[in-house]
Amino acid sequence: MIAQGAGFPMDISGAEKLRTLVAVTQGCLITSQALSNLFKQSKHLRLLDLSLTSGWHNCFGPSGQGNILDEIPVEIGGLINLRYLSLAGSKVLKILPETLCDLHNLQSLDLTGCSSLRKLPDGMGKLMNLRYFYTWFCSSITSYPKGISCLTSLRELTNVIARADHNDAKEFTLGDFEKLNNLCGHVRVKLVGNAIDADEAIRASLWNKKDLDRIRINLDGDIGKESQDVIKKALNPPSDLNIEFVGWWF
Repeated sequence: MIAQGAGFPMDISGAEKLRTLVAVTQGCLITSQALSNLFKQSKHLRLLDLSLTSGWHNCFGPSGQGNILDEIPVEIGGLINLRYLSLAGSKVLKILPETLCDLHNLQSLDLTGCSSLRKLPDGMGKLMNLRYFYTWFCSSITSYPKGISCLTSLRELTNVIARADHNDAKEFTLGDFEKLNNLCGHVRVKLVGNAIDADEAIRASLWNKKDLDRIRINLDGDIGKESQDVIKKALNPPSDLNIEFVGWWF
């Protein structure tokens, strides 16, 4: 356990044998150099939790004291055995290195409360084993990368921004739900663009999402002028898939 206000250790005894590391702390200063040292030594890590641990609600609340983590070093790409990674509550973290997408065995990525995170790595499509992807309260992200459409193992996707007016080459679009047939529970989707493209709505293939119970849709920009009935008709969801339109997004 690391005391509040203390720094993350520059060296951890036995780091080369570590399989699990959970930083039990509030407000710990985690430097890029300390993480770089850790990643170089701990090649066998399977679980790495650098999140706030005092309660999930503090990850995004105004009084929350998330870990002070503003940079993830490129060396994280060497943790090829990593299955679980949580950076939840890292409020000042703005970017993630592309090398994060070299974690081909990663199954769970939690970015909850990373409210300053501006974008996700372009190479997200390489995380082929990713099953759980959490981006609650990542309010600075304005688009999601196209590669998410390749993550066919995904079971939980909390939030996603989808362009609805055309099939974009770089951004995740409505039609990119096409192959995400293992999604379970519910997902929040912000639809952006000028209108809803009928071909994109059809390509989304919502009728194949057998385990998806509910989609909550937020309309952003000009697409908000479309009637909800028109959008729902275009999506043509199965009768057991509940479509809700909401006025908030996080």
